Amino acid sequence: MNILIVDDNKSVCNSLEKYVKKWFDANEKNININIRSFTDVMCLYSFMEDGNHADVIFMDIKLKEHNGIEIAKSLQEKDKGLACVFITGYPEYASDIFDANPIYFVFKPINEQKVAKVLNKLMEYRNQNDDKIFSFKIDEVFYRIRKRSIRYVEASGKNVVLYTDDGMYKFRASFTSVAEANNDRLIRCHRSYLVNPERIKKIDKLQIELYTGEYIPLSRRLKKEIQEKVCNNCF
Repeated sequence: MNILIVDDNKSVCNSLEKYVKKWFDANEKNININIRSFTDVMCLYSFMEDGNHADVIFMDIKLKEHNGIEIAKSLQEKDKGLACVFITGYPEYASDIFDANPIYFVFKPINEQKVAKVLNKLMEYRNQNDDKIFSFKIDEVFYRIRKRSIRYVEASGKNVVLYTDDGMYKFRASFTSVAEANNDRLIRCHRSYLVNPERIKKIDKLQIELYTGEYIPLSRRLKKEIQEKVCNNCF
């Protein structure tokens, strides 16, 4: 699970990171977490524009020269599954957060008990809304990955290559069978490619650009269908 913390107060970032790690060590040892903290909004944007993915973001509402709510909304436009937890020392902002579909709201000062409540709520949300799992085998090792983490899939001879947020996986399988197993999340854009529409940044004449900067081919025959599904938000 990739977790981001955004607060212009470094001590708040440090405390949150400590409490989050402690909670996962005690309650969810089987979940591997990666935490990145940012005190500078431009560094956050640069990190995300490099194609990095986050599952949850702890966002301070009142940042220097920036509105945390608007930042969260802009990030969610690019990643529909990003869960937001707002943190603030200003109760008067509480009514403004709902446009960003937060899963929780916590007031400063931050302490271990408050963070525990947030993470309990987060895991409840995750269990209710998490994607189905796609399973496959490579050299007698079984892998289980969340479908949401798949950016695109490529057919390569008798093999299939999955490009995910956690890396690339190549295994022997029928491209058609993989397409059928993931038809609730991926759509075909070419005879040899499937794409996660949530990851599409731009649809050109004969190619698709992802938010990661990757390009994949687009079939003329499928272009209209792809455009309709992306524009109508029918994922």
